[in-house]
Amino acid sequence: MSLWNPNIGDADSDIHDYLEELRARSRDLAVGGAIVAGAHKTMRTNVVGTGLRLKPAFDKDF
Repeated sequence: MSLWNPNIGDADSDIHDYLEELRARSRDLAVGGAIVAGAHKTMRTNVVGTGLRLKPAFDKDF
């Protein structure tokens, strides 16, 4: 741990400085990583569910 000296900066500069590398790693994990693929599938199922449904609510006074 003595050689571990992370830079202190804001999130925007950290992301923009390494954007290409982060994108490449993310794609590689999404395609080849079973854990990430499972997480994406779980999130897609739980967030979107069976789809969006219209539930109109009319304001009769308006």
